[in-house]
Amino acid sequence: MTMSPDAGYRCAKCGATTAVIIPESSAQESDVTLKCLQCAHIQRVPRQQLEGAGGPLDSTDPLD
Repeated sequence: MTMSPDAGYRCAKCGATTAVIIPESSAQESDVTLKCLQCAHIQRVPRQQLEGAGGPLDSTDPLD
């Protein structure tokens, strides 16, 4: 598990910085739903917060 202080995402429950994007029906929303890979906590974060934080937003790749 990566615990980078510069990560675009940090779990509100456990502090982990890795998550997967949960696909949604509308790709135009300004928020993204993420599931923490450490504790499975689900939260919504602004899409722009994640852009450039480890690659393109892709629902199949974990965020680093």
